[in-house]
Amino acid sequence: MFNSMGELHPVHQIPIFIREGASAELPNLNKLWEESLEKVENMPKMSELEAGEKWQPAD
Repeated sequence: MFNSMGELHPVHQIPIFIREGASAELPNLNKLWEESLEKVENMPKMSELEAGEKWQPAD
């Protein structure tokens, strides 16, 4: 997401509004963001996986 100055910010830094008195508890969003980045750091290429399985797209 981009802020008003055109800077890219992770989605977890978008303001979250919770109604006063609500019982909602947010998880540690910074930790979740870091975990997400670690998981996608070494994403396999789908074309390589498809070739290994001899998968062909439908016509």
